[in-house]
Amino acid sequence: MKKNILYFIFFIALGTTLVACDENDEKEITVTPEFLAGTIWKGSLKESNDSSKEIVISFMNKEKGTFKIVNVNYGGYFTYKINSNNIEINTELEDTFNYFHGIWWVEKVDEDSLVLFSNIGTEGRKTITLTKTFNDNKE
Repeated sequence: MKKNILYFIFFIALGTTLVACDENDEKEITVTPEFLAGTIWKGSLKESNDSSKEIVISFMNKEKGTFKIVNVNYGGYFTYKINSNNIEINTELEDTFNYFHGIWWVEKVDEDSLVLFSNIGTEGRKTITLTKTFNDNKE
């Protein structure tokens, strides 16, 4: 009888351990320079007036990248810095249309998608929804 109880307790403990160690658990991803470096992202930039523009962003390394707003044939180089849960982007050229320059907050991130937004709580809110199309990240 005691032997059966011990076997029962052993199998309960074993089953609980195996359930807790699921290999499919997703790891938490945070946006870091290492995560972005060597990647290309394509998607849309949606402005507060519901107009949408196609955007391509390339993070060449941990500090610099390029962007292109396809619909208006506009783009250039930028530098970026990551602060906690936002990305501060400084365009190398005068961003007269103010499409991309500024602080972008990370709304959602996973291995192959990224959603950013700017101008929190204002009528000028913009959202960038991106999908990773290339990854040359060696890490």
